[in-house]
Amino acid sequence: MTRANDVLSLFIFILLSAFGESLIAILGDRFPFPENCDGASGELFHRFGPGGTRLLAIKKYGVWTPAAGYTDRIGANSSVVFNRTVYNDGGGTYEFECGGETKIVQLKVVRAVKRTVPVGELVTLPCDYVTAGKSGLYVVWRKNGAILVKQKVEPGGGTGSAAGGRLSLPPAGLSDGDLSLRLSGAQLDDGGDYFCSVEDKDAHENTTIAVVRLTVREVMGRLSSTSPPPRDGGAHQTTPWKVSFGVVLALFLLSVAGFCWWVYSRRPGSTSGAMNGGHYAAVQMATSPHSAGA
Repeated sequence: MTRANDVLSLFIFILLSAFGESLIAILGDRFPFPENCDGASGELFHRFGPGGTRLLAIKKYGVWTPAAGYTDRIGANSSVVFNRTVYNDGGGTYEFECGGETKIVQLKVVRAVKRTVPVGELVTLPCDYVTAGKSGLYVVWRKNGAILVKQKVEPGGGTGSAAGGRLSLPPAGLSDGDLSLRLSGAQLDDGGDYFCSVEDKDAHENTTIAVVRLTVREVMGRLSSTSPPPRDGGAHQTTPWKVSFGVVLALFLLSVAGFCWWVYSRRPGSTSGAMNGGHYAAVQMATSPHSAGA
């Protein structure tokens, strides 16, 4: 019976490896398994092929406990979660043995290429694939499970209708194997993980070629689209330093004018000087004793 089970598992392994669709995990990220044993007990194995089976976790009383070698990456929980993925987690199949029922998951671990772009700029998300001699293939770009662009791999290129028409594929690149995605006018909510894959003519998922983790950063000093317009309707505004310079210059000119007037008023024969002298003489005559006797 054991040999028959091994043969059956090997057949399933080969079948899934050739035609099955793999779940994608990004290297180093957390990955929760979508499958679970409904009952209170179960076991999870990672099968690499003939003679390559490894026990990952055991479920008792509804709680999964990691097996030896996985205690640092799988915690005790009601479901199985890799706290971080390593490259060897990919390949093969994961088999949940749930009291006579077997649930199979195929996992592929990929390294994400990182790209950073300022808000409003153009960025290219790289993806390459050998298209020579192949027909009926489609390149598909996804984000958060949603299809952004799906284009037949042939000369002529294609443009994505999502993200306000800001997505495009290189027209000449499709026939050259360049399936990169161009994103223009990047916005903050464009950040995230982008998956590039190729499908056959029957729209069956074939393989994920590339994963790109995009970060969009704000540019300090750049006015946002929500900034209020200038109060004067866009006319040139005076900067604060110009206002300060004008005030200082006006005070200086007033001081110079006052000093010149004072110097001029002290000159003999000046109108203001004569007036002041006449006033002084009148005061003397009014207070002189001789003037009083007269």
